[in-house]
Amino acid sequence: MPSLPFGIDFEEDTAKDVVGKLGEPTNKGGTGVQIFIVYEMLGIKISFNALDWENAGASIHSMAVWKASD
Repeated sequence: MPSLPFGIDFEEDTAKDVVGKLGEPTNKGGTGVQIFIVYEMLGIKISFNALDWENAGASIHSMAVWKASD
C-alpha cells in the first residue's frame, strides 16, 4: 500500500491512533452515520468505520486530502 500523509496507516490505525498522532481535530461529525474528523490546517478529512464516537477502535474507511489552508 502506498505511503499516506502524516504517518497514517490505513491497515493499522484506529480513530484513537489518528488523534494521538495528529492531536485534536478542528472539526468532527457524523454521529448516527459514518463518523469523521477534519484537520483544516493539514488539509485532511478522515472517515471511520463507526456510527458513533464511543468506538475509539474504529478503523479508517477513507481519507480526503486537499491543499491546506494558510
